[in-house]
Amino acid sequence: MSVDQDRMQTLERENDNQVLLEETAHPQSSKNEQASTNKRSTPFWRVLFKWFLTHSFTPQWLPKPWNHPLVGYIVAVLSQFIAVIVTMLLTQLFPSFTSTGLLEALAVALVALNWGAGPSVIATLAGAALINFIIKVPHFTWSFDATSLVQLLIFFLVGITISIVASQIERARRNAEELALSLEVERSQLNAIIETVPDALSIHDVHGKIVRLNPAGRRNTGPKRINIATDDKQRAFGLRTLTGEPFPTKDIPVVRALQGETVSGVEMRFLNAEGQDIYALMSAAPLFDIQGKVDGVVLITHDISALHQAERERALRASELEAAFESITDGVFLFNRDLQIISLNNAARELLAIKNSSDYLSRSANERMAMLAMRDEQGQLLTDEQWPMSRILKGEVLQGPDAADIIVRTLDGHDLELSVSGAPVRNQEGELIGALCICRDVTERRQLEKRTQAALGALLAMAETLVLPGDSPGSKSGALTTVEVNKIAHRIAELTRSVLGCQRVSITSVEPETNMLHHVAVVGLSPDEERHWLADQQQETRLGDGPDPTIATELRANEVLLLDMTQPPFDTQPNPYHIHTLLMAPMTVGEQLVGLLSLDFGGQEHDYSTDEIALAKAVAKLAALAIERDRLLRERADARASELALREANRRMDEFLGMTSHELKTPLTSIKGNTQLTVRQIKNSVSAFQRMQEMLESTERQV
Repeated sequence: MSVDQDRMQTLERENDNQVLLEETAHPQSSKNEQASTNKRSTPFWRVLFKWFLTHSFTPQWLPKPWNHPLVGYIVAVLSQFIAVIVTMLLTQLFPSFTSTGLLEALAVALVALNWGAGPSVIATLAGAALINFIIKVPHFTWSFDATSLVQLLIFFLVGITISIVASQIERARRNAEELALSLEVERSQLNAIIETVPDALSIHDVHGKIVRLNPAGRRNTGPKRINIATDDKQRAFGLRTLTGEPFPTKDIPVVRALQGETVSGVEMRFLNAEGQDIYALMSAAPLFDIQGKVDGVVLITHDISALHQAERERALRASELEAAFESITDGVFLFNRDLQIISLNNAARELLAIKNSSDYLSRSANERMAMLAMRDEQGQLLTDEQWPMSRILKGEVLQGPDAADIIVRTLDGHDLELSVSGAPVRNQEGELIGALCICRDVTERRQLEKRTQAALGALLAMAETLVLPGDSPGSKSGALTTVEVNKIAHRIAELTRSVLGCQRVSITSVEPETNMLHHVAVVGLSPDEERHWLADQQQETRLGDGPDPTIATELRANEVLLLDMTQPPFDTQPNPYHIHTLLMAPMTVGEQLVGLLSLDFGGQEHDYSTDEIALAKAVAKLAALAIERDRLLRERADARASELALREANRRMDEFLGMTSHELKTPLTSIKGNTQLTVRQIKNSVSAFQRMQEMLESTERQV
C-alpha cells in the first residue's frame, strides 16, 4: 500500500510547529519541569497563549506558503466581517429576515473544522462584537441592554460549543489519519527491511507454513515448497547435518521456535529450489499475539556455503603450502621473536648438514650461531645485531640488492657463501611475531664471478695493448678503419645488452679538445626509432649542455651515474623512449674522458646491482679503447695526408720555377741589351750636359 507523503509532511510540519512554539514559550525547562511549573507559577497569559497554540492547526488543502496557524486567525476575523456584511445586505433586501447570527455561527463552524478551536474562539468573539456593533439597531453603536446581552451570550455559547465540538471532531479525524499513516509508514518500513535483508527471511504461521518470504528466501524455497507442512520439511528440503545425516525434526529451528524457544546459530545443510546443496546457519524466534501466545515464527537463513568452501580450500591450500614449503630448493627458516626456529624445510636441513633436527632446534640462538660461525664477505664475525634474522626482527626487509651476503660453516665443517633474503612476519593486528629467512647457496656463483672478473681483467689488459706506445702511426700491422671500429663498438653494445638484459645500449664518443659528442653505436631500437635517434645525433651537442652541468664533472672523475629521468631536473626534458632510470658510465683512457656508455631498462623500475655497474664500467673501458684506437687512426691518417700534400706542393713549385725560367730567358736577354744601350746613351748625355754647364759658367764669369 502506498503512503500519502504530502499528508505525512503536513502532519510533521504541524508537530514541528507545535513543538517549536512550545519551546519558545518554555525555552529553559524540561517537560517534567514545565508541567510542575505550569501548575504553580505560570502566568495566565502564557497558559492562554499555549492553549491557543495547542488548539490550532492548518487545513491540508492550503498551499505550503499558507500552512501557518496565523492564517487561521486572520481567516477567522475576515470570515466574520464577510458574514456580517452579507447579513446586513439580507436585512436590507428582505426586511422580514430575522435570522441574525446564523451566518456568523456558520463561519465559526467552518473555521473550527479547518483551523481548530483557537481560531474559532477568535471568530466567535469577533462575530459577537460585529453583531452588537453593526447589525443591532441602532447600527454602528454599542448596545448593552439586557436583550442585546442575552443575545450576545447565546451567540457566544453557541459559537464556543460549535468550536469545541467541531475542533474535537476534526482533531479526532486528524489523529485517526495520522495513526493510519503512521501504521502505513511502519508497515512500509518493515516491508522494506524484509525485502532488503541479504539473508533469506521467512515468516511462518502457527502451523509452521510459510506466509512471507523475501527475495533470498524465494530463491531458496521456490514456488512449489511454500505450503509444505512442518512434518514434511525434512523430506522436501533435504535437511541434513553438516556430516550428511538426516536432521532431527524436533531440532528444526522452526519447530523449536513454535514452542516458544529462541534459536540461533544452528548449522545444517539443505537443497535450494535448484537442487543445489547449501550450507546454512539458521536462527529463529517466535512471534506473539496480544495475549502473549505464539502466533508465528520468523526464520533467518544465512548461507555459509562460500565460507564452508573457503574453509575446505584453506585446508587444501595449507597442505599445498606445506608441500611447496618442503619442495623449495632454497633453505627456508621461520624464526619467532626469540630467534627460536619454528620450522625449516628439507633444503635448509641439507644446506646446513643438520642430521638431528630436534637436537639442533633445542639449542639456544647463541649456541646455534656459534656453531655456524656466521661471517661477512671479508671473513669478520657478525655481531648479534648484524645477524640477518636479527635485522628482520627489527622490521627490515632483505630483498634484491639489500639481501645479506654471509659466510657460514656447516655442521660438517664446510664453508658456504649464502645470500640471505627475508621479511618480518606479522599477525592480523600488524604486530611483528617472527622472521622468515630464505638462504640461497651462492658459493659456486661467487667463485664463477671471481673467475669471470679475472678473465675480464685479462681481456682488459690485452685490449689496452692496442693503444700502448710502440705501435707507431706508420706501422700497418693491426690498422683498423673507422667503420671497423664502429662495428666493434656495436658488437660490444649488443653483448652488453645481452648480458645485462637491458632494453637499450648506446656508445658515444667525446672529442677531448671541443667536448663535442659523436654517435658511435646504439642497439635496442627499432629501425624507425634508430633513424630518429640518428637524426637527433646530427645536432651539435657538447658534454655538459644538459639540465645538470655537474654530470660532466662527475663523468670526468670516472664515476658511474644513475639518473632518475622521472625526477627533476630531468622530468621536464624530452623522454621519447619513456626511460625510468638511465645508467651512464664514463669511457676513459688514462685520465682522459673519450666517450660515454648509456643503458636503460625502459619504463620499468630497475635497481642496478653492483655487479651490473662493474660490468658496465668494464664494457665502457673496452669501448673507450676502441674509440681511442679510432681517434689515433684518424690522427695518423690526417698526419699522413698533410705530409703528402706538402710534398706535392714542393714538387709543383719546382716545376713552376723551371717553366718560368725557360719561358722568360729570351725576353730577358733582349731587355738586357736594350738596357745596356740605354745606359751608354744616358752616360753620353750626361757628359754633354756637363760640358754645356761648364760653358755656361765660363760665359757668366766673362759677363
